[in-house]
Amino acid sequence: MKSKTSELEKLADKIDSHGKESIESAMDKAFEWFDENPNANKDEYEKKMMEVETGIIISQDSPQLNV
Repeated sequence: MKSKTSELEKLADKIDSHGKESIESAMDKAFEWFDENPNANKDEYEKKMMEVETGIIISQDSPQLNV
């Protein structure tokens, strides 16, 4: 578990504040959707997660990673 935390911290250090805000916004919207759709089926949840992941990746199209 510590190694995973360490890996996440290293990754977080490589994302600028705009990137972090984009990710947080996408996650907030996803959590809101999950709260509003407690009876959604597995396919609907998976589709929403794919949308979130795709949105985060697309929002990273500008150079925000300091690799």
